[in-house]
Amino acid sequence: MRKSDFKHPDYYFAKLQGSQQGWAGFFPKAKSDIFFERVKSAVDDFVSLSDQSDLASAVDTLNKACRNPSTALPAILADLKDDVSDLIDHPWNPLPATPRNLRDWSDFAGELESRLVSTDRWKDEGVRRRRVRKLVSQRSPYRPNKAKLDVLVSRIAAAYAGASGKPVTRSRGTSPETPFEQITADIFANLEIDDIANANTFVIRHVKARNCSIPEA
Repeated sequence: MRKSDFKHPDYYFAKLQGSQQGWAGFFPKAKSDIFFERVKSAVDDFVSLSDQSDLASAVDTLNKACRNPSTALPAILADLKDDVSDLIDHPWNPLPATPRNLRDWSDFAGELESRLVSTDRWKDEGVRRRRVRKLVSQRSPYRPNKAKLDVLVSRIAAAYAGASGKPVTRSRGTSPETPFEQITADIFANLEIDDIANANTFVIRHVKARNCSIPEA
């Protein structure tokens, strides 16, 4: 799924309009158009992103800036793109407000870095141990564009929660698809990627990641 694999965003917007009417019943009337505009924005970024390596590079730059929070980090955050922001800032676990006092940036940088790291463990290598850290944007060797799809589903979920006032859910067993599952499947079909990426798989990934991120009461 390289940028060259996709058509102009307007092509997909026209297809999405055909699905919009079917989604209207999931939201209050005043919120339906807002939801659709946010979906269009997510789709626009998805098809326009040159390559997943661009996302990985941006996350790596942000991660390195966390080590020098009083200088580099504020400038990078001020120019943060939506696809990177959606990896670290979630409706169910919002990123804290940026500090006004430079002395408070250290704690903020620690919180930010914890959201950028998906794996942090020690690996035994004979008599030595090596620290293995994996960032949220680093691609799997077998599913190269998984992170890009995760970002798309995360942004759809944020739009859904904002419009419906409810968190996204997934179906269990033989129960009917939830509204969020139906919407995500429609969007994958309209993007013409449903033959290579299963929408429900990414809904499950998103819900699991969200549930792991929600702090215990």
